Amino acid sequence: ALSMKREGEKLSVWLSNESGKTEEYEVQLFVKNMKCKELALEGTSGDIKAFSAKEILSLNLKEWEEKKYKIFFEAKVKTKSGVALREVETMVPYKYLELEKSNLQIEIEEQEKAFEITVKSDCFTPFVKIQVLKEDIWNGTFENAEDMRNRIKILTLN
Repeated sequence: ALSMKREGEKLSVWLSNESGKTEEYEVQLFVKNMKCKELALEGTSGDIKAFSAKEILSLNLKEWEEKKYKIFFEAKVKTKSGVALREVETMVPYKYLELEKSNLQIEIEEQEKAFEITVKSDCFTPFVKIQVLKEDIWNGTFENAEDMRNRIKILTLN
């Protein structure tokens, strides 16, 4: 599992290894604006022992204080065994962020017994709600991916 923790002027990235063996990892910590443009990047690599957790990277938040309403932090970790993890954090509660108006792209792919829904945005979109009628899910009334695309609702804060 991957998490970020803010304490004072420090942002820490933590990784936990819940497997029974030592795991090698690479971590990247991005500072991005609301249009998802990369403003800074920190990175490192290392290993983490089995059944343990540790801080793997930290960032001084002091230099970002004046932009705290216009930025977010994104941590990405990839392990040697192929696990990919991602986590985001902000300096202020979401309601105080100067969010951009999002332009969402929805892709729906029909699988053998399911639909895979992918939502992409052109800017930071912290909350996305996919609304589907319960009856449509339980009764399996979607004819195909296009039918589903026409009947679902996508809601966001921005």
